[in-house]
Amino acid sequence: FYDVGCPSQVAPASPTASPAPSFFKSAPTESDNSEASVTPPPLYPSSNPSAPCVSTSLSTTFDDNVGSYGNMFDVQAFSAAIIIYGVDFYTDVTHLVHYSVYTKLNSFRDDGGRTDMDAWTLVKKGSVNGTGPEGGTPVRDFGNLAIGANEKRSFYVTLNTTDIRYRKITDELPDAKVGDAYVSNEDLEVQVGASVGGYPLTHPDTVLFGKRVWSGTLFYDVGCPSQVAPASPTASPAPSFFKSAPTESDNSEASVTPPPLYPSSNPSASCVSTSLSTTFDDNVGSYGNMFDVQAFSAAIIIYGVDFYTDVTHLVHYSLYTKLNSFRDDGG
Repeated sequence: FYDVGCPSQVAPASPTASPAPSFFKSAPTESDNSEASVTPPPLYPSSNPSAPCVSTSLSTTFDDNVGSYGNMFDVQAFSAAIIIYGVDFYTDVTHLVHYSVYTKLNSFRDDGGRTDMDAWTLVKKGSVNGTGPEGGTPVRDFGNLAIGANEKRSFYVTLNTTDIRYRKITDELPDAKVGDAYVSNEDLEVQVGASVGGYPLTHPDTVLFGKRVWSGTLFYDVGCPSQVAPASPTASPAPSFFKSAPTESDNSEASVTPPPLYPSSNPSASCVSTSLSTTFDDNVGSYGNMFDVQAFSAAIIIYGVDFYTDVTHLVHYSLYTKLNSFRDDGG
């Protein structure tokens, strides 16, 4: 599924790499149904494979009082491992917004998380129409994002516009500190975090503002047969890094002026949303596929896919991309 004819934010195409030598192996003996060369492990390897899963959620607050590009915050699991499968974030707009959700082990204040995108792992990226003031905007299908028992994991939820909303608590909770618990239940706590005043994070004018509470809901499973490794040691708290807030309105504390959504020499060009399908007439299966997509004379913006499986139970997917052919550059 893609948009075409939008004022393009796509950089000029890079030169196409030279074709790589053939690397495909001869097919192993296969049945008509599968050509997998690796036997799949149990979905949740455990000493207690019959343990039940409970799906539940924890919300912070939707009583916002300021906004910007995004938030960073920590989640501390308690005595049981949890598997986070989605979030609702809060925006007061109802038009299309472009979101990214990242995660890392330990606090966002550790290991370069406040400035270095290499410290983060992308969980989900896409576009969705904001729900607006009526409630959270859903992002689901995180796959198997696990937090081990007694483990801390941080999240960075961001838009590429200043439309994310959250709560500034400097006045109502003057003694609160970044890393304090803001809301909790028997499974986990969401801690006081920071807002991110720019996009991308590496923009030279991006600053973080402390004592901010992400507005949203975490959706998770608990009590599942755990595939979570033992918790890693928690890193030592990093020194405070929050900058003084610039003069701000009640509505926004962005430190970076947002660029046009689609910077272009033709900003009035219209977008057309359309799609292209291959085939659903399958005759074999395995773990996944690699394939190339060649654009023609117009830039396109891909905002989603449908993949095909013949099962109806929960599956865990990952979607990757790279420039040029999957056969090049070690793909």
